[in-house]
Amino acid sequence: MRRIAAWLVALALVLAAVPAGANVPRSFTACGSVTRHGDCGRVVNVIYGKTVYLRGKVKPPHADLRAGVWHKGPFDDAWERWATVGISERGVMRYAWRTTLEDGAQDVPHYVQFRIKGHGKSNRVRVYVWLGE
Repeated sequence: MRRIAAWLVALALVLAAVPAGANVPRSFTACGSVTRHGDCGRVVNVIYGKTVYLRGKVKPPHADLRAGVWHKGPFDDAWERWATVGISERGVMRYAWRTTLEDGAQDVPHYVQFRIKGHGKSNRVRVYVWLGE
């Protein structure tokens, strides 16, 4: 009887772990651009007042989940969650950040990344918000 109970517990643990393990990203990337459909890179330079278009891609797509958009400011010690975005059937995430004068830090970058709870996080995109000087 103990063997059967132990076997059932082990089976339950394995079955509970399969969905999470089966959905681990093989790749999770992020990039940014100063135009909606422009070239996307891991470093973005923008004058304050302009919009930064952030894009992410996760494989496999994780279309049934949502991703957090996380930010770490130039002089911040901790990351903060900015928003939650959907993940398309192709695994694409999008977020537009309209910069302000307060975001300007000249040569000290902001960092932005996408995170999927329990599944990982993308690379960081470095964003320099220039004051125009």
